[in-house]
Amino acid sequence: MCDRTILPQLFEKSAVYETTWQNLALNRGILGLHAAVYLTATLLLQKRKDIFK
Repeated sequence: MCDRTILPQLFEKSAVYETTWQNLALNRGILGLHAAVYLTATLLLQKRKDIFK
């Protein structure tokens, strides 16, 4: 039966999960950088396979 006691916190709070606009912009910037790097690598590797040079 539920006696409404407070459970202990299992994990420490981390700055990674702060809900601020600055943190959101940083995470989106890192995601965009990853996408740009992988897109560039993909395009370069596909260009090497291109038969029409």
